[in-house]
Amino acid sequence: MEQYDKEKKGYLNEANFVTFYTTACISKPEIVRKNLTTHGYRRDLKRYDEITVESIDVTSMPRYILARDQKFFSMVFNLLDREDVGAITWRFLSRLPISPVLYEKILRLEGIRDEKNGGNWESLLGGKCKYTLLYNLHAMEYLMEEGESE
Repeated sequence: MEQYDKEKKGYLNEANFVTFYTTACISKPEIVRKNLTTHGYRRDLKRYDEITVESIDVTSMPRYILARDQKFFSMVFNLLDREDVGAITWRFLSRLPISPVLYEKILRLEGIRDEKNGGNWESLLGGKCKYTLLYNLHAMEYLMEEGESE
């Protein structure tokens, strides 16, 4: 420090401090980063208390829009039945949120409670296509996990 106190006053003026810190940035970058973090600065040199978190409107996101479009889901489920694109379609579909319409259908056990002799589980689960069945079972698992967290 003494080498930067040119006037021998026992403290650094602004110009001497800038020289000191410039040298420290070059010779001891990790220590400078720790000092800046300690004083409330991020790696991009913005203060943590000056940063505002952006609020994102989830309803404008493509995942949200697609998950609520029944025509889209009908088209995707038709693609699941095709051998040539079924696996690719499944990977795409598994990245989307559960369809709220399907979720409600499973929640109400639509087609099960109305039928005699135990109901028609195949209509609820879509047992004709393995990917449709897998998707519906995934939705049921989601429903059960949501119930456990309450």
